[in-house]
Amino acid sequence: MFWAALCAAFFIDIVIAFNSHFPERSVSGWQVLLLILVYPVLEEIVFRGLLQSLLLKATGSRYCLAGVSYANLMAALLFALAHLPRVGGLFALWFFLPGLVFGFFRDRTGNLLPAILLHILFNSIWFLVVEPLRLVTLV
Repeated sequence: MFWAALCAAFFIDIVIAFNSHFPERSVSGWQVLLLILVYPVLEEIVFRGLLQSLLLKATGSRYCLAGVSYANLMAALLFALAHLPRVGGLFALWFFLPGLVFGFFRDRTGNLLPAILLHILFNSIWFLVVEPLRLVTLV
């Protein structure tokens, strides 16, 4: 399931990148390092480690649909909303789906490590593969 989620991320990133109109931005090497390694770890600690864990206790680990817990659903929504100021508009909704995926693995394993690894891989695909391809095709 882990590898299937990663493969899906790659294809979804490609579709989003080439069918969306979101602002172009250039990032330095240090910023890419932050976006690939540091932010995923920090975001997973906050959204899945703290928030989702608290929500799981509050909701009694109940599931709402398709194996998704209420806690995961709420944490993923807040994860997407947290990205709204940076990416704006409807593009922030794209963050909801990976948030659900990261939360699913956190729920299933009871561990943050799979969510952190997936988040790092998702961001790596975007910033090292998809974004450079997108920028080249825009030139």
